[in-house]
Amino acid sequence: MSPVGGAKLRVRQAFVEEALSIIDAYKRGEFALDDDFDPTPP
Repeated sequence: MSPVGGAKLRVRQAFVEEALSIIDAYKRGEFALDDDFDPTPP
């Protein structure tokens, strides 16, 4: 997975741990779309 170029994330100190866990989930591929994903609405 390639990094997101030029993106910066700023969160309040109270949300740092939650933001880091979301970034870790993204890196693990938990937000990846399935190969058969269809972006058109039903």
